[in-house]
Amino acid sequence: MLGGDVLAVRLGGIYALQRLAEEHPEQYHIQVMRLLCAFVRLPTKDQSLESGQAAIKPGTLLGIRQDVDAIMQEIGSRSKLRIALEREMDFRLDLRGVDLRGAQLLDADLSHALFHHSHLSNVNFANTDLTDSFLSHADLSQSEFYDVKFTRTRLWSANLSGAMLQDADLPRVNFRNANLKRTNLSGANLSGAIFQDASAVNASFECSNLSGARFLRTDLSGARFWDADLTRANFADANLSGAQFSVGGLQAAMRLTQVQLDRARADPDNPPKLNGVLDAETGEQLIWRGQSLDRSS
Repeated sequence: MLGGDVLAVRLGGIYALQRLAEEHPEQYHIQVMRLLCAFVRLPTKDQSLESGQAAIKPGTLLGIRQDVDAIMQEIGSRSKLRIALEREMDFRLDLRGVDLRGAQLLDADLSHALFHHSHLSNVNFANTDLTDSFLSHADLSQSEFYDVKFTRTRLWSANLSGAMLQDADLPRVNFRNANLKRTNLSGANLSGAIFQDASAVNASFECSNLSGARFLRTDLSGARFWDADLTRANFADANLSGAQFSVGGLQAAMRLTQVQLDRARADPDNPPKLNGVLDAETGEQLIWRGQSLDRSS
């Protein structure tokens, strides 16, 4: 039925498998999840989609295919009992390389899922559980993450440009080599997060908790750190060209020290903005005297 040419037939197969997994979880849940994940990775061809007759096409902002959406709703609403069976069997949802652009993945449990190299731009993940999931190398640009659980989530080399992560809880999350250009991380808990070799150009870290965060070799040019907690943040070799740590002294970064700044780099013609920002240890006005972007200078 999943391989049928008619949408109604495929949906019938999906709902039949859903009932089977619900009624006999110990016997069939894992098998059904493997089958449904395989369908999402490589959906059955649909002639109506290819001929342009369908109202919704995959990969558009209008949403995703109805059969794929039905499967994602089933996967996201798995019962606690069925999820416990997955943990017992050391099973992970295999959604590597899927195309879910424009999907509405609301209130879903996608914990422990594999999303490597997936196309997830413009997805709404509101209230979704992404605990211990792998999103490395995934395209998450322009996606929304309100009230999402990110404990132990892997986001290295992910594209999060323009994403909404406002007020997100992201302690110790690994953003190494990630694209965070224009990403909204205002009010987020990023304590102990790793941004090594990432690009966070014009990103917003306003009022964020960045205590112990590591920005080694991170491009933070134009980033905003107004009212951010930078206790023990590591800016070694980070590019702070035009980064804003205050606005006229009214919203100074918290717990920033001269020692932290001296380990960073910047364009000599566009140093970070430090109006009214005081050294957290000495109480003196911070002065930009870091190194040039040109290492030979």
